[in-house]
Amino acid sequence: MVDSSGSILATTPISGGTATLDIGKYHLPLTANIVTYNSTNAPVVSTSRPVDIYGGDLYSAGH
Repeated sequence: MVDSSGSILATTPISGGTATLDIGKYHLPLTANIVTYNSTNAPVVSTSRPVDIYGGDLYSAGH
């Protein structure tokens, strides 16, 4: 997840097509873009704008 200033807030590898991020240390809702990178660290898919994220939320991405 990336905030509006471009700072990375959370990262995790994808396992079995799923990524789980721990956002418990942030005041919620957390407003950020969700970005998925490939194995060469190039962005593959991203939310088109920042989204409000709460603990327990589920997001799906595809390209």
